[in-house]
Amino acid sequence: MILCLFSGLNLSAQNAAGDTLVLSKDSLVRIPPQAVADSTDQDTAVVITQEERIAMISPAKSLFAANVDYNADSIIMIGTSEVEMFGNASVVYGETDLKAYYIWMNLDSSLIYARGRLDSTNTLIETPEFTDDGTTYKQEELTYNYNTGKALIKNVVTEQGEGFVTSETTKRINDDAFCMKNGEYTTCSNHEHPHFYLKMTKAKVRPGKNIVTGPAYMVMEDVPIYPLFIPFGFFPFTKSYSSGFVMPSYGEENNRGFYLRDGGYYFALNDYFDLSTTGDIYSKGSWALRGRSNYRLKYRFNGSVNVSYINNVVGEKALPGDYSATKDFSIRWTHSQDSKAAAYSNFSASVDFTSTSFEKNSIGVESAVYNPNYLSRNQKSSSVSYSRTFPGTPFSMSSTLLASQNAADSSLNLTLPQLNLNMSRIYPFKRKTKIGKDRWYEKIGMSYSATLSNSVTDKQNAILNGDPSVHWRNGVRHSIPVSTSFNVLKNISISPSVSYTERWYTESIDKTVDTLDNMTTRVLTDTTSGFYRVYDYSASVSASTKLYGFYTPFRKLFGNKVDQIRHVMTPSVSLSYRPDFGQEKWGYYDTYTEYSAATDEWLTREYSHFQGSLYGTPGSGKYGAASFSVGNNVEMKVRNDADTTGGNAFKKIKLIESLNFATSYNMAIDSMRWSDISVRGRTKLFKGLSINAGATFDPYVTTVNSNGRVIRINQTYWERDRSIGKLKNLTLSTGYSFNNEKLKSFLKGFSGGSDEAAEVPEGADEEKPSDGKSKSDSKYDEDGYLQFKIPWNVSFSYSYSLRGAYDKELDDFKYTGVSNFRFNGSLTLTDKWSMNFSSGYDFNRNEITSTNLSINRNLHCWSMSFNAVPFGRYKTYNFTIHVNSSMLQDLKYEKRSSPWDNPGWNQ
Repeated sequence: MILCLFSGLNLSAQNAAGDTLVLSKDSLVRIPPQAVADSTDQDTAVVITQEERIAMISPAKSLFAANVDYNADSIIMIGTSEVEMFGNASVVYGETDLKAYYIWMNLDSSLIYARGRLDSTNTLIETPEFTDDGTTYKQEELTYNYNTGKALIKNVVTEQGEGFVTSETTKRINDDAFCMKNGEYTTCSNHEHPHFYLKMTKAKVRPGKNIVTGPAYMVMEDVPIYPLFIPFGFFPFTKSYSSGFVMPSYGEENNRGFYLRDGGYYFALNDYFDLSTTGDIYSKGSWALRGRSNYRLKYRFNGSVNVSYINNVVGEKALPGDYSATKDFSIRWTHSQDSKAAAYSNFSASVDFTSTSFEKNSIGVESAVYNPNYLSRNQKSSSVSYSRTFPGTPFSMSSTLLASQNAADSSLNLTLPQLNLNMSRIYPFKRKTKIGKDRWYEKIGMSYSATLSNSVTDKQNAILNGDPSVHWRNGVRHSIPVSTSFNVLKNISISPSVSYTERWYTESIDKTVDTLDNMTTRVLTDTTSGFYRVYDYSASVSASTKLYGFYTPFRKLFGNKVDQIRHVMTPSVSLSYRPDFGQEKWGYYDTYTEYSAATDEWLTREYSHFQGSLYGTPGSGKYGAASFSVGNNVEMKVRNDADTTGGNAFKKIKLIESLNFATSYNMAIDSMRWSDISVRGRTKLFKGLSINAGATFDPYVTTVNSNGRVIRINQTYWERDRSIGKLKNLTLSTGYSFNNEKLKSFLKGFSGGSDEAAEVPEGADEEKPSDGKSKSDSKYDEDGYLQFKIPWNVSFSYSYSLRGAYDKELDDFKYTGVSNFRFNGSLTLTDKWSMNFSSGYDFNRNEITSTNLSINRNLHCWSMSFNAVPFGRYKTYNFTIHVNSSMLQDLKYEKRSSPWDNPGWNQ
């Protein structure tokens, strides 16, 4: 007898005569098949629980080592050993989970069979999904033995690493391996119809570990590429942190020959840090070694270290004019401490220390020339610092190691170390218990800082090679500023201050003159070691206020559009005094007399005993100056046409953001008391376009004396021709960024429209076009049609500088201008196509500056890129098509040139 059980429905089955057997509450009743189809009475149904189903199975006959949990919309039990399940069927046994539309299971033999079903369009749906030990497999059909773990699978799909593996016929031989026939491996997410795949005639898959394949070939867009054939392949997979080889790239250069680049080994040392060692080798003798490590300790610190050494060989030794050999190195280290690690201390590092020509001679320099700022870096700085604050006190300290490199002249400045002790501003006269307003003396504040440094500046080779002529400078500087501020007449702010500075040095110099003959002298410098205390002080007081002016323009000229113009002027005056520390009583300065052949006379020269010291020398000559500055700001209040409330809404427009004038008058000297006059200004022509300008004027006349020397005389240009001075230099810069959204807003404003979107009340239904798309959908316009968008962005900057030098022949200043124009932009033609470019023009050289062009195409699981520097010293290009997945990063086509092949690159 066959018994049919339906969960939640009539439980029925058919006997050999075609009758249906229904298990009711009272008895087993025969019902014709049609009656079963028409019956909707559910009162006669008996729900059998999972425990009851298991109890119906004979324990003696079951080969399962654990309980089997199975369920479905419809379950048919054939005797006590076979089960058929239909609709949302699932079987859970141990760590395995099988889901499918149809499942047949034999409890005696531990066999199970599963398949999907066809829908009305003859499409296979609800296919079996088998999960074992966290790995999921999808297939059309599955026959599986729970006892042996072996299976026969048809059209299986499983995800391994970053890719998918499919196969027509697959045999699972044990828990750890699958044998496949006519399999495919792809990293394309559309694995049902991938853009590319590796066709494997036969393969063995170890889930989560690797794939070993026999003969295989590439298939792209369903077209077999038989030349891309491999006799065997090995694809490792792992979910754990592991070591492995780094495959090199290969190519050829005219000057350095064939190469293997960026090959090596990656060491997965532990969970806290790793190590990657790679190298390059060229057939003509060039080579490079690199080490890179990243480290992290959660809630404590993280950082990275990169060390590189390169040996570049170009040309042949037999041709000395074409041969060159250079050795360069680079050390880059970054370290940052987590804020949770220590509340009152911090350690950080930012080191970028390289040999002078490292950027130029780097083996892979062609990958850097696409960044115009990379090779133009003249300044590089490095620092390693430790700081600590002392809670409950105003004191803090820091220790820093500093290095600054200048690639233009190969100079290097090292500070090893620099120690700082600081006291934040305190108010020593402030009452502990405040009653009423602060008195004037309570506002007196002071701070303190001390700095100890040991520094050297010289050529990089001399310092690194330990040249004994390299002179290290050291010293200690103490600084104590005292200041306060208060208001008089309510609106005038007065700020007096006093500053004391003291320096400690360990050496001083003395200069003497050695007379070789009556007409020739030589200055000798002697250095004396000891402890020297050098101090100075100064005092100043400043006053500033703000003046407001309002102007209502003529209505006939501006109408009601302009309401008012406001001018804010900020004048400031300060008085500063410093004694003459060049007097003999201080002992900081001395003199010597030498013969000058140019003027045929004996001249007295003044020098400082601490000339060239780390923190300088107190100034020579009395200084008592009055400084003047005036800041200006002009704004206009106009009616806001975008306001739709009907009220008197206005908005401010800045006509002049700032316009500042500054100069000073030294009352302590007897001639040329006025300093240079500086003018600085900034304004906006319209939104996004700002202009910055600055100029410096010399108020005193420049001329030529009787000896033919260019000198300034104690006569102002105002006295001579009523002008403020002669222009010494002028700078002008501007920049603007423009894109399609700004253009759209501009055109709307120009046509009188508003670029502000109409607000839609919350919860209100939006009007939808016939296709059901909302008008607010960014892909559709206000009429519901798909918008055509090509996002783009263009930025430009322009700089101009003018410098003057006195020309004897013209008897006037001669000016030289330097101007540069730079622009860059991006263009997104489609969701898949993008383009970036940057270039510029040097108007002095009449040539285009460094130019870069890049085009990128997203090919779904592939990417195509083209980068080029089309002309100039760094001319190069790079065309690449590669798979996006890191697993197949070596599956690519690459064509490139190298700047090393350009004439004169290594000179």
